[in-house]
Amino acid sequence: MSASQIGPKAHSEQQAMNQAVREQESRLNGWILAGGGLLALLGAIVTVSIVRRSHGLVR
Repeated sequence: MSASQIGPKAHSEQQAMNQAVREQESRLNGWILAGGGLLALLGAIVTVSIVRRSHGLVR
């Protein structure tokens, strides 16, 4: 086994690992964005319901 035989194989494995990591990161970012959007939506709904309730008490 010479160094020239080992090199390319290790390099392609490294590239495959990097690709897998990148795919996981993009998937994670997608989940974070979706979660953030859901939280924002939930916050807006809660805020609106609180505002409506407080306005109802004022009247």
